[in-house]
Amino acid sequence: MTSNDYVAIEAWIDNKHVEFKAKKLLNASEVDVLFERIITSVYDEDGEYMPQYFEYIWRRGVIEAYTDFVMPEDTDEAYLCCYSELWDSVLNHIAYDQLNDIRSAVDSHILQKEQRICFGMQFKELMNDINTITQAMLNFEHLPEWLAESLDDSVMPLTKKAKK
Repeated sequence: MTSNDYVAIEAWIDNKHVEFKAKKLLNASEVDVLFERIITSVYDEDGEYMPQYFEYIWRRGVIEAYTDFVMPEDTDEAYLCCYSELWDSVLNHIAYDQLNDIRSAVDSHILQKEQRICFGMQFKELMNDINTITQAMLNFEHLPEWLAESLDDSVMPLTKKAKK
């Protein structure tokens, strides 16, 4: 069977019998499309990750990539399709190894992106702290108590020495 060979599938969705076709494998460009669709859909317009929608987006993307099933336009109806017998029917007819590899790649990408965002925020906080301490040392004002107590005359700012 090639990636373009379809098999007929039947399922029940909300007491309605549906027939559709599914392919066992996706080709490389189809995998890329599925991967990108999921990655771009799990973030809102501000770039915030929306984990509460991940599984729905994943299931919908898989169903649409592997089958000719047309999802309802209504989001609530599409959501219910993704959690119906349709999902199980699709899983029973596609290559699990390929699907597992795609899911691993998506999970890895999201994890790496979230780690970069977290690291960026921590780096920004660190730089803010360094800037605050640097400014305080230059002006010798508002130094954290622990730092002010550890300073001796050799590290006092010139402005402070000039005032003596």
